[in-house]
Amino acid sequence: MWAAQDRLNAGQQAFDLGLAAADPGAAPSLGSAVVAGTRCEVLWEALSDTHSRLGIDAIADEAFRSMVLTRIVEPASKLATIVILEDLGFPATHSNTLSAALKRCQALDYRDAVRGSSRFRGNGPAG
Repeated sequence: MWAAQDRLNAGQQAFDLGLAAADPGAAPSLGSAVVAGTRCEVLWEALSDTHSRLGIDAIADEAFRSMVLTRIVEPASKLATIVILEDLGFPATHSNTLSAALKRCQALDYRDAVRGSSRFRGNGPAG
């Protein structure tokens, strides 16, 4: 692998961070940092906070919430929403769960529940 890396970086100067192994052909030591996973925590927290401040958290439906927040990041189909949620580093729900959430949204009139939220009464545009 190091030979391939050398060919890819042929002629490029390296910025010396003092982290190079004593033997350039040696594999990284066990003490090297390993990225096990990443999450878009700051983005998700900002979206969640806005979701709560708008009163949408009055709807206690985690699958619906995940779908809404994910579709704010990137508008997509239900199936693509699952992939995007995983790409953001969060556990994704099954497509059937998202379908059921959309059915609940319509059957339980989530729009009216949000409209009736105390945070929306008298604070939004008339209409």
